[in-house]
Amino acid sequence: MDLICQYCNAMKFKGESAGICCSNGTVCIPNIDEPPEPMETLLESSTSISEYFLENINKYNNAFHMTSFGVAETIVENYMPTFKIRGQVSSII
Repeated sequence: MDLICQYCNAMKFKGESAGICCSNGTVCIPNIDEPPEPMETLLESSTSISEYFLENINKYNNAFHMTSFGVAETIVENYMPTFKIRGQVSSII
C-alpha cells in the first residue's frame, strides 16, 4: 500500500481514487483496531512474503469473496432448497 489519506489515514494503493475512503474528510469514519497478526505483518512489512502477498492481494480477495455472505432463508414445504444471489437462483454452490 503506497498512499495514506491525509484525513482518515486509510491505506491505499497507487492509482486508487483520492476521496474514495472518506470523501476528502467530509465523512467521519471511526478508527478501527489494528489488524491481528499475521495480517498486520503481511500488510505493513517489507519481507519477501509480504511483498508477494501485496502483489497478489486481489487474487486472494477474489478467491475468498464468497466464503462469507449473509442470506435470508425462506422455508417452503416440498420444495427444492435453492440460493438466490443477486436475484439469480443457484442450486449448486
